[in-house]
Amino acid sequence: MSDAMGVLGSQLVPWHCYMGFFLGISASVYPLATALSVGQIITHNYMAWIAVGSMLVLTFTGWDRFIPLFKLPAEPQVYLKSEAAKYEK
Repeated sequence: MSDAMGVLGSQLVPWHCYMGFFLGISASVYPLATALSVGQIITHNYMAWIAVGSMLVLTFTGWDRFIPLFKLPAEPQVYLKSEAAKYEK
């Protein structure tokens, strides 16, 4: 979960250079459209807001177990390699 939060959380306020890249391309393709800014890209990044919000709410409330392939695995599904013989079928 911490890895997923790091990846998706970094998109809320992205520190990458892709915003400068996209703004440079859009300024050269559409020179009259000067209203596009970094703030607009951040506020309109709906996928990151929905993903981070749903991960936090669903995981901390326990509702993640109702979504297929989303819940955190428990003991019989994950085990230490040293105890693999105990769980083999």
